[in-house]
Amino acid sequence: HLPVPSRMDIVIVGAGLAGLTAALTMSSNSLPFIVIEKTNSVGGQWRHNANFLSRVNSSEPSYRLPMVSREQHNTNHTHHYQVLEDILRAVQQHGLASRLHTLTEVRSNHRLADGRWLLAGCQQTASRTFEVNCQVSVLCTNRRLGNPRQLFYPGERDRFRGQVARGLAGDSDFLRCNSERVVVLGMGAFAIEVMRTTLERAASHVTILCRQRGACTPHVLDWLRF
Repeated sequence: HLPVPSRMDIVIVGAGLAGLTAALTMSSNSLPFIVIEKTNSVGGQWRHNANFLSRVNSSEPSYRLPMVSREQHNTNHTHHYQVLEDILRAVQQHGLASRLHTLTEVRSNHRLADGRWLLAGCQQTASRTFEVNCQVSVLCTNRRLGNPRQLFYPGERDRFRGQVARGLAGDSDFLRCNSERVVVLGMGAFAIEVMRTTLERAASHVTILCRQRGACTPHVLDWLRF
């Protein structure tokens, strides 16, 4: 892993689909940038969920990377690795590997007096800290830098005896669901994936509680269209 440069025009934090989309846009416009990713892989949650059982594919604009050439979009929702294939193709076509710093965590982002930004953090592989001065910082992360906000419900700690996972730091990857009743709060794409995962792990019953009407996910909307 190369050291993070001390100065750069644009720094993109996060190599999920949002970060990759930003990187592809910068690359297509020949802008100097780097991508900083805390984990050792790209693709965000899709590095876990875009497997051969996933039906999320290139027919869904919310999961479609720009500038990835494809002769025909998959609209029949067959099982495939299409999202992962698109990620790999994007990295190869635009030479993103040379701009990507993995296992590198940004811990602070401050605006300087001259209007530029100073990002600081550490590289896990080399056990060294870094600071990068940049003109633009693009934060493509699901959680705020620093301590994430926690949402607790009355009785969760003293009366509820089950497991609670919030999707932070991969805690939902280790849920034990065999013959258990599961409640999922929310109706986005992540909620749908959690529902699928718990059923695959032999949950006896899954209930989804949603604040809004309808299913707010392109996956379900596409099923309704087709």
